[in-house]
Formats: sequence, structure tokens, C-alpha cells
Amino acid sequence: METILSQNTTDKNSHSAYLSLRRRFPAWSAVMQAPVRSIADCIRQGGLANIKAPRIKNVLKIIRKREGRLSLARLSRMSTG
Repeated sequence: METILSQNTTDKNSHSAYLSLRRRFPAWSAVMQAPVRSIADCIRQGGLANIKAPRIKNVLKIIRKREGRLSLARLSRMSTG
């Protein structure tokens, strides 16, 4: 999610938006179930919140569909080469 939040903003603003999002929604499942507007309100300081919020929600849905849960643990077992 930090990659999405980092688009077209400073590191400071994207990090602040990430922390705000995690304070409001400690679990990724809560982010996925939240209204887009609530997500956008949390990340507004990072800029482009109305674009980034639905993207974050969509990425979480894709991860859950592909992995069966909200986890990217499988990535650690993949080859980098």
C-alpha cells in the first residue's frame, strides 16, 4: 500500500498517510471492508486520495482472491532471478 501512497507525493506525506491509514484501520481486512470515502479521508494528506483509496481497496481484493487471504507471505518464497 505504501507504493500506492507514494505516487506523486513526498516520502514524508506518503508515510504520514500510511500511518494515518493504519491507525484508523489496524487490519487490512478492515481497510478492504471500509467505504472508499473513509479510506480517502485517512490518506488525504498524501494527495490524490480520491484516486488512491479505490486502488488500495482493489489491490486488497485482488490479493485476497489470489492468495485466499490478505497475505503476501508467498512472495518471500519466490525466486528473484
